[in-house]
Amino acid sequence: MRSTVSCVLGLLLVLALVTAASGAPQTPPVRSLASHLVLTDPAGDNEGGLAPDITGVEIFNDLGGTITFVVNLANRAQLLPEDLILINLDTDRNLGTGLFGSDYVIGYSSDQVVLFFWNGTDLSPLVTQNTLSGTFVGGVLTVTINRSEIGNVDSFGVGVDALHIQGDNILSDVGPVGAYEIDLEPDTDSAPPPRRLAKLKAIKLLANGRVVKVDVKCLPSAQSPCKGTAVITATVARSLLTTTMPAAKTRTVTLGKAKFTIKPNKKKTVKVRLNKTGRKLVTKLRKGQIKKLRVVVKATAQDKRKLKTTDSKRVVLKLPRMKTALGS
Repeated sequence: MRSTVSCVLGLLLVLALVTAASGAPQTPPVRSLASHLVLTDPAGDNEGGLAPDITGVEIFNDLGGTITFVVNLANRAQLLPEDLILINLDTDRNLGTGLFGSDYVIGYSSDQVVLFFWNGTDLSPLVTQNTLSGTFVGGVLTVTINRSEIGNVDSFGVGVDALHIQGDNILSDVGPVGAYEIDLEPDTDSAPPPRRLAKLKAIKLLANGRVVKVDVKCLPSAQSPCKGTAVITATVARSLLTTTMPAAKTRTVTLGKAKFTIKPNKKKTVKVRLNKTGRKLVTKLRKGQIKKLRVVVKATAQDKRKLKTTDSKRVVLKLPRMKTALGS
């Protein structure tokens, strides 16, 4: 057994990182950073079959900045006294600093967890470690630490190694490496989706009888600009659309549609140009052949979540008053 775990850990950390430098955080090109990271490692690649065999690493954090590392070991129900797990952190994202890029290292043995930091010369244990804790149960190591103890960083490179020390001989399993970004924003995905993203406001037929102005507002619940389509339909007597004897009395037809893009909490006037059918009905309305033109206006929108919502409104399109000459 170790007489002073911190001192022995410090010596082993230096030896281990020199022997297995490839296990230091590589800080690979970041393609996707997230507040929940899962890394995998092949089973059975532990040196000599004796070192703890890492098969997976999971990292996540809460809104208070507490980071949790979960390391799965395939061949350990309990850690042996000769085992040591290293979580290497490249907090400045610079491989030229620290020990092989590691600015902080968390070392976990069967009886203690210790945080080491690079002091410019070597790794030294931090005397005060207020938030660091670790447990090992059923082949799973769980370590938690608040980001305040590793420089309040927003992201870091990470690499995990497992060691088995037999005197001067160190057997290892060089685990996975990755890049992690600390997310302190609320998880909006867990919130119920909004009932609608866009809301219809004023709707008005222009004097030329060819365009309907539709005011649409993108609501604050949208997480990005609302992108969608405004569509105007009407259910009318078939006799208004054809001279032949209709098989059914009514028919629902599209009168026009237009696409829109609106920033959150902003309003925009969308001009919907009426198609041939729409213009024909407006002409009949103007001639008094129909008394009212009842339509349904729908605004279907989605934001970056690909969540589609629809707002609809039933209105009567009214002919605008014609301007008359002065003195007439």
